[in-house]
Amino acid sequence: MSGTAVTDALSPFHTSSDIQKIMRFVLPVTFIVLLLTMNSWFEPVLFMITIGIAIMLNRGTNLLFGEISFVTNAAGSVLQLAVSMDCSIFLLHRFAENRAEGKDVQDAMVAAVKQSTGSVLSSGLTTVTGFAALILMRFKIGPDMGWVMAKAIVFSLLCVLCFLPALAISTYKLIDKTQHKAFFPDFHKFAGAVMKLRIPAFLIAVVIAVPCFIAQGGTLSSMAAAVFTARMPLRWDATS
Repeated sequence: MSGTAVTDALSPFHTSSDIQKIMRFVLPVTFIVLLLTMNSWFEPVLFMITIGIAIMLNRGTNLLFGEISFVTNAAGSVLQLAVSMDCSIFLLHRFAENRAEGKDVQDAMVAAVKQSTGSVLSSGLTTVTGFAALILMRFKIGPDMGWVMAKAIVFSLLCVLCFLPALAISTYKLIDKTQHKAFFPDFHKFAGAVMKLRIPAFLIAVVIAVPCFIAQGGTLSSMAAAVFTARMPLRWDATS
């Protein structure tokens, strides 16, 4: 059998299965990247715990909506992990810098929270606004995804600014014991090269933007064709 009805019936199963495969791939890769880019083997564990708690809080409070789309339920955790991880990195990076200056652990964390709150909130609230804009969509998956993901980012911000500092202070000895040398250069030379090439890079971006803007019409036409095809009558095929 084939057709829209069959596709709709099988979509929740296939989507859930695909998201599980994605999570089994994304989590180890994210953890390995954090291990290589941070200066402590234990800091990625703090990141994962913090964002994991935020994800659980968001999934649990979805009960307030009664029901949500299976697409939102399946993809929400991956999206929350992807868009929230940088906030916790900002905070712990400031914490490490303040401790390197000789500040006490608690004083270093207090200063880190003060220094990073502006960046974390501006980044997080911008993301919240972006997801909240989906609420205005007429296509129902938009409001469904918008409410859930806007709430998800709020929980991530609360966990990063309230839970992560307490967790880091409680485990700072493990952070110190698991310090390692940086695996990546400091990128000072790269930053200098970028500054020298900033004007040519800007001109190239402007030139590329023009054909890309024109090309988007072809993408919209393809989307319209897909919608038209989806409205075609169902066809049922049976084979013995």
